[in-house]
Amino acid sequence: MEPPNSLDTPTAPTPLSAAPLFSAVLAELDRARTKFPQWPDDPLHALAILQEEVGELQKAVLQRCYECDKASLTDIHNEGVQVIAMGIRFMDSLMEYQFRRSDQHRQRIPCAACDRGDFQLGHADGCAENVSDQATASVELDSCDR
Repeated sequence: MEPPNSLDTPTAPTPLSAAPLFSAVLAELDRARTKFPQWPDDPLHALAILQEEVGELQKAVLQRCYECDKASLTDIHNEGVQVIAMGIRFMDSLMEYQFRRSDQHRQRIPCAACDRGDFQLGHADGCAENVSDQATASVELDSCDR
């Protein structure tokens, strides 16, 4: 088991200087853009990519805290570099994103009285508890593109 504060060496780590960190981030950014040149037009999908990387960093930190043999400080460093690189990709497209609502649908609500359901009050056609019109209201979508 490696010492708790090492970067895969028995000596204590030294603080990272900005130059090697920026170099690692720029190399990761170049690698990612080469491997995945396309980037989402909508900010929610782009954010999901960034969050996926944050999740990998979180997993590495949790493993380092609770299962030391499963993640090293080098793993945490590498995941952190990927988070920064994806953060740059996210911000780099800020003026390109299309900020608009997604298409939406209503989900069926089960009816406790008849064990069926509809899309409004929860009562299916023919249920004695159904007192409303069964027409499904459409969800009006708007855009906040600016």
